[in-house]
Amino acid sequence: MEANATIIKEGAPLDCVHVMHMGWACRYNIMKDGKRQISAFLLPGDVCESTPMHGTLIDYSVCTLTPSLVKPISIEGPLGFAQPFDQMQSILSGSLLEQRLLRAWLANVGRRNAYNRVAWLICELHVRLSILGLADETGFDCPLTQEVIADAVGLTSVHVNRVMKQFRNENLFSFRSGRVAFVGVEKIRKLCGFDPAYLHLDLAQHIKTTPTRRPQLSDCP
Repeated sequence: MEANATIIKEGAPLDCVHVMHMGWACRYNIMKDGKRQISAFLLPGDVCESTPMHGTLIDYSVCTLTPSLVKPISIEGPLGFAQPFDQMQSILSGSLLEQRLLRAWLANVGRRNAYNRVAWLICELHVRLSILGLADETGFDCPLTQEVIADAVGLTSVHVNRVMKQFRNENLFSFRSGRVAFVGVEKIRKLCGFDPAYLHLDLAQHIKTTPTRRPQLSDCP
């Protein structure tokens, strides 16, 4: 799929789940005033649907942020038990992890100041991408624009730009040309109070591990 393509449209019935194999996507809602609130960033191995309940109407939308490889998996029954047990176990475990992520996001947007909201999001993405082998202590490639980050943390893009400059001036990290470059990631975690325990890294590692061939960019249509 190309960037900015719709994977799931709000109001559609759920008859399958979509698994990210490559690329970035986001789950979001559009407010009455036209503003977008992003509630999750979806990375390889993530299930796009927050709760795999067959036949329910979906109350959010999902779109790609980059060229992506997305696999639909048909489900039957309330929890999709027509699928092989190991596959459904992974989907349900992913759903459990998703609920933990959502609670952490609510706390981040609702109780942290602008500086810590952005820092916390960067720290979370760093840990999640590290599990996938897509980040190290020096940083990670990040396709998000400041507008997209703003939609995820409940700020304006102007405010996010101001905070990013502050991080750079404080010699914590820079975000340029699609790359987050850390000076000291542990210092950033301490400043914003980031604790990765809610990510349950052992569970996340199990969910992300698959025996299949690693997708390539050439696989994208």
